[in-house]
Amino acid sequence: MTRRGGIILVTGASGFIGSHLCAFLADMGVKVRGVVRSSGGCLPPLPGGEYVRVESIGEDTSWEQALQGVDCVIHLAAMNMAGKGSSAEENALFRVNTQGTWRLAGEAARLGVRRFVFVSTIKVNGEHSEAVFHGPGSASGFSPEDPPLPSSPYAVSKWKAEQRLMAVHRAGGMDAVIIRPPLVYGPGVKGNFLRLIRLADTGCLLPLGGIDNRRSLIYVDNLTDFIWCCINHPGAAGRVFTVADKEAVSTSELLGRLAVLLGRHTRLFSVPRALMRGAALVAGMGGIADRLFDFLEVDSSAARELLGWTPPHTLDAGLEETVAWFREIQNRNG
Repeated sequence: MTRRGGIILVTGASGFIGSHLCAFLADMGVKVRGVVRSSGGCLPPLPGGEYVRVESIGEDTSWEQALQGVDCVIHLAAMNMAGKGSSAEENALFRVNTQGTWRLAGEAARLGVRRFVFVSTIKVNGEHSEAVFHGPGSASGFSPEDPPLPSSPYAVSKWKAEQRLMAVHRAGGMDAVIIRPPLVYGPGVKGNFLRLIRLADTGCLLPLGGIDNRRSLIYVDNLTDFIWCCINHPGAAGRVFTVADKEAVSTSELLGRLAVLLGRHTRLFSVPRALMRGAALVAGMGGIADRLFDFLEVDSSAARELLGWTPPHTLDAGLEETVAWFREIQNRNG
């Protein structure tokens, strides 16, 4: 359990996941110290907590002041990049995601932090899970026991950070926990999921029917609940966890559910998968095609069996809250 009076440090506190996590921890009566970038703008109030600003995250970041009195670190801050980038971009990923994590973990261990929870990515396991099979009667999808197969520079930078963090744990300097979530959604979501909501909201006829893949997602409130479990459960120390909502869905089904919640008619028709993928490649959208068509299932059984954790919110409940937020933002912006 969190030491009485101990502070929980959350990096990336102003981001999508970080803002939800800080609010959750404040509701739990925990003292929170949120790390944000010095260049950031106005910040929402942090009940019972405080913000600290850092210039950047890398191998030279000074963490001593931020870590004073801290019992547990939740490391969310990261740089992301879709697909292959330039060598300069790859170097930036390594500097922030890998060296930045090494530096923070080393300083945390030196200053007596009890536990370090690192939110990594399911992409450390790989980009798609069609070939994953754990035997008859077993759950399908990526699990912590699968050999890591990171392929993108972003996933590789996270995997290297994981390795050093576990080395610190094995040396006895500090408990470490690694979480590999799939795509996270919820109120405030950006990127591909927000684009998917907007697509469903058009009511246009789309060639996305009949996609029979299965993709796991995790609602942001399920992820924050699992992070809380990892902060406090003694069985989490030294473990890697893959976690997701209970239900995986196809891209077609996800669009259909979003359309219903948005009050739109589902207007999907089927086009051969090979034709759609080929068109996407020609248009330079191969990465988007992969996310639309490929399987990416996550096996959460280790979290259930070792920690007794199950997602408190269903996929439908998470989608409903996300769509309600989307409509609220639309109404607010006129």
